[in-house]
Amino acid sequence: MDELTEEKIKVINHRIGDLEAEVKDIKDLTIAISTVNNKVDSLSDDMTEVKKDLKEIIKRPVDNWNKFYMAVACAVASGIV
Repeated sequence: MDELTEEKIKVINHRIGDLEAEVKDIKDLTIAISTVNNKVDSLSDDMTEVKKDLKEIIKRPVDNWNKFYMAVACAVASGIV
């Protein structure tokens, strides 16, 4: 083979090597994104549970005050009767 052909083959092989490295990087990135996506989904589920629990915790004092007011109202009504 002549020098020009050998040089072209070297360039082609070098470009193929670069492309293989890029493909590997893209595969690694895809795996990393998938992992992050799974973690975000998990965090989203956890946040939904936390929000639900927080609403229940906030609701408890309101329910207690409602019971207290009802007890006072019943006591006043009983006292009147």
